[in-house]
Parts: sequence; C-alpha cells; structure tokens
Amino acid sequence: MIPESKIIETLIIIGVLLFIVINQARIKGIIYFKILLYAFSFLILNNIFSILEELIWENFLNILQHSCLAISSVLLTIWCLIVFTRRRKDIGFRDNK
Repeated sequence: MIPESKIIETLIIIGVLLFIVINQARIKGIIYFKILLYAFSFLILNNIFSILEELIWENFLNILQHSCLAISSVLLTIWCLIVFTRRRKDIGFRDNK
C-alpha cells in the first residue's frame, strides 16, 4: 500500500506542475529557467519512482529514486549559484577586499 505522505507529495507536485503550465510565459522570464525545469523534472521522476517502488522492483527503483533526487538537488544548486553570482555582478555590488 502507498503511504499517505507520498499521495500528498504527488498532489503537491501535480499542483506545482499545473502552476508551471498555466504560467509558462512568466516562468520563461526567470533567468536560466531551463535548469529549474530540469530540476523539477527530476523531482517528478523521484516521486514516480517512489510510488512505483512500493509496488514493484523495490531495490532498483529505490536507487533510481535517490539518483533523481540527487540530480535535482545538484541542478537546483547550480541554478542558485548562477543566479546569485550573476545578480550580484549585474546589480553592481563589489566585493569588500
């Protein structure tokens, strides 16, 4: 049986996915939005594998699930580094050296 927490997580992800689809034009205005979309895509895969592992191939899907979560986290970290270092230069902040 699928735990309630995974069902709630799936509903939240579906809600975010609907938000992304409805607001595509605005989201395309985000700096390097494709990296964010890839990170979210891997988060969706993580959720799918999490649900499927309850039903079949527990060990294999568990590895895929955690791999997708790790990739999503790395992509989000890369996006944050790019955006915050770029914004700092664009705004005109200087390093205090």
